Amino acid sequence: MKIQIICRGSVKHGLGHLFRTRTFFKEAIGKNEVQVIAIVEKELESVFWELRENTLFVRDEEKVVDLVKEYTPEVLIFDLTEITDFVFNEVKTFAKVTASISPVFNQINAIDILFTRTKFNNNYDNVITYGGLEYSIFNEYCTPINSITYKRNLKRPHLPIAISMGGTDSPNKTLKIIEALEDFPYEITLWVALGEGYAHSYTNLVRAINKNKKHEIILAKANKSTWDILGNSVLAILAGGLTTIEAVYAGLPSINIFEKKEHLEATSKELFEIGALINGHYFSEESIKQMKSKIMYLYKNRDELLKIRRKTKGAVDKNGSKRVLKILKSHLKSQ
Repeated sequence: MKIQIICRGSVKHGLGHLFRTRTFFKEAIGKNEVQVIAIVEKELESVFWELRENTLFVRDEEKVVDLVKEYTPEVLIFDLTEITDFVFNEVKTFAKVTASISPVFNQINAIDILFTRTKFNNNYDNVITYGGLEYSIFNEYCTPINSITYKRNLKRPHLPIAISMGGTDSPNKTLKIIEALEDFPYEITLWVALGEGYAHSYTNLVRAINKNKKHEIILAKANKSTWDILGNSVLAILAGGLTTIEAVYAGLPSINIFEKKEHLEATSKELFEIGALINGHYFSEESIKQMKSKIMYLYKNRDELLKIRRKTKGAVDKNGSKRVLKILKSHLKSQ
């Protein structure tokens, strides 16, 4: 197949689409001709460093039209939340099949195929939808935490907790959570993973860390090594999105505090139903308060973390890209 992927990432809107596209690209490139068009700020081009020979970077989405026309893909895949009607209507005419691997996309009703990680709320007219956890595509560098490591960390007197608020964390929830945990009555170790696009002041983070005399805090900026950091913890505080799916795959219980309604809706309802993660609701003073209460309960009842971990087992795998490619190939043959 001749595949072209249009994706977008920014400090404001996050990097999840870029990471998902990168993972999908690596699976597709073996037996297909693949090109990526990444609509990004210059500082985010590094996400595709390994794939730079097959990636075109643009700042203005209208430039996408000429690039798609020149490449003339058989399959055109969208991994972004929105694109203008003009650009979409132009580029879709050059492909035999159009698809989205983003569960939130303003042109969903006009594409051929939608792949989404939940089987719920997928009633789109004239769109063939494949929904379920089996279509999850996430960071290829995510690895499972083995049971020996997890149980050893669970016994540590300073309970190790990870904080990861996504690739950009535009509201700077990272700082607010660190500050909120300052008065947590028991000693904990915080593994703080900052994303590729974290653009806030490191000075403020360091001040918050220095002010916190009770807890040990490890601060790291990570991309490929994110799960080397998060894998040291027994509980994660997350913002939903792909990192939450990765946590389930890794076997790491998580409290998820969402910024927007679409972030909550994009997190598979199935995972809440099986108890593989904790819904921390929308980010607010009240949700932070509830988060601290939940951490207190889990600190004192650590077997509950093991129960959640068991529910994550087998919920997601790394074969989402393969399934999507197989379906796209079948649809292309039927044209």
